[in-house]
Amino acid sequence: MYQYSGSIHCHLSHSISVCDSGLNHMETNIVKGLKDVATLTKLAVLCLYCQAISAPFAEYVCESQLQSQNALNLTPFYNQIIAHLETVINEPDLLLGPNDSKKTGTFNGRPWENPEAIHIIRNNQHHYPHLRSLLVAFFSGALKTWKRFTKEFEPGSKISNLTPEERYLAFRRPTNDINEGSLGFLRQMYRSFPNITLWRLNARLMIKFASLSLRWLSGPHRIIL
Repeated sequence: MYQYSGSIHCHLSHSISVCDSGLNHMETNIVKGLKDVATLTKLAVLCLYCQAISAPFAEYVCESQLQSQNALNLTPFYNQIIAHLETVINEPDLLLGPNDSKKTGTFNGRPWENPEAIHIIRNNQHHYPHLRSLLVAFFSGALKTWKRFTKEFEPGSKISNLTPEERYLAFRRPTNDINEGSLGFLRQMYRSFPNITLWRLNARLMIKFASLSLRWLSGPHRIIL
């Protein structure tokens, strides 16, 4: 999800030339935000993080999903992200420098997902006096969070001490896509109730959604209706 949010920030961060005429209230507020230096600075930082970390991370785990990669074997991958965060904190010019640093800007050396956004941020960074310090602060916070999220992969942890055979037996997918959406719900239901029929499953869903509708209709919303 964060990867998609980061993509939105990348598009907004360089969508400054907007026509002011004929805008509704919400659009007017968005245009005001796109002309606010503090807001643009935050969008630029989020965009840089998305391009350096989130986008290549999402790309890799999705590829791993297709290749049936075991999530328990991703320790080197997480170490690579943490090392790159530390590098950017110490050397922000990897992202803000004038040179094309896609090989050093993204944590895995792949091309930028949105090179146009990187180009515009670099060319307009003189308008954002606090961009560098905010970038370092944001990446420092992200570094603490990544270390907390990957603590179970640290040396000496249970995962790091597993043998190859134990990792194989305790296989974990790198994403939870298999349990999401309607098909994911169907899979979970068949796992919990192996003998359930499709007719009974549809009946359970109808009851569930009918109950939600009745609760909504019996609440204060009925006054509006």
